[in-house]
Amino acid sequence: MKKIISILMAILCLVSASICTTSCFAEEKEVKSTSSKSQYLQTRRYNVGSTVGSWLDEEGVTRLVFGSSSVVKSKKDKYGDKVYYAAKKGTCIAKAYRGEKYVGKVKIIVGDFKTVLKKNSKKLNLSYNKYVSFNNSEYYTKYQSYKKLRTMISFPKKGAMYSIKTTGKSILKMANNEIYTVGVGTSTYTLYQKVGNNKATKVGNFTATVKNVNIKTATAVKINNVTSGYDNFYVGDIEDLSVKEKYNFTNRVVKEKLTSKNCGVYVAPKNYKVTYTIKNTKVATVSKSGVVTGKKKGVTKLTFKITFADKSVYTNSVNVLVI
Repeated sequence: MKKIISILMAILCLVSASICTTSCFAEEKEVKSTSSKSQYLQTRRYNVGSTVGSWLDEEGVTRLVFGSSSVVKSKKDKYGDKVYYAAKKGTCIAKAYRGEKYVGKVKIIVGDFKTVLKKNSKKLNLSYNKYVSFNNSEYYTKYQSYKKLRTMISFPKKGAMYSIKTTGKSILKMANNEIYTVGVGTSTYTLYQKVGNNKATKVGNFTATVKNVNIKTATAVKINNVTSGYDNFYVGDIEDLSVKEKYNFTNRVVKEKLTSKNCGVYVAPKNYKVTYTIKNTKVATVSKSGVVTGKKKGVTKLTFKITFADKSVYTNSVNVLVI
């Protein structure tokens, strides 16, 4: 009987140790523990220099409050907001609040952990179009034409530089710790990390599959965005144009709007055509190239139409004031 009890106790100890290991050494953004007897809501690990974020759960953001700690400290970011960061190796406990309600403790472990690729980043599905590149987070998210490196790895090293290499087709590039699509296809890449003057080390391999987004889809987003209230193509009126004075309106439509960083997408020049009409040609005229000429004092309307390669059309008008 004593032998049986001893064996049962040994099994219980092994199970208990396994649960502790899972809780204490999960990835940075660990989900809430499923153990009802767990002492902590979460146990999270960071390397020195990493930002310690708020805990995200199914019900929203839970605010973490740190007491006086030398392990996790606070500083102000460039916007003046307080952020917490892992200052040195060690362990500290944060109190977690949902709104004003205290919900439990979160254990923070700061150490020297190996940088690894997250499981959900070992296979990427992204988008690309050779005529259109996306310059707005809304479009990036919708078409997944890039990936932020910080969302792909756990335990980044402070001050590390990253690079990617492939022996296959080059469909990705890296800039400012973001991975962009530059082609269509499937390739396997190796991610490297370099800290200071040390030799670059391998973080892991990931496979990227990049599919083409047709230009109709891309331009439709821009036009739909206009109708939703934010006009990417908004161009102000032509004011105070003198008689016989010439004004190149194309520069405003093309240079300021279609190829502007404020615009949702870039469209290569060969993939659109702009045409112009003037309502009252006695007040002003417009050439095929978009040069407006004042004729006599008054106000008239200039309409411009952008026709894309997929035959989709955007039309808008501005007032022309000749003084």
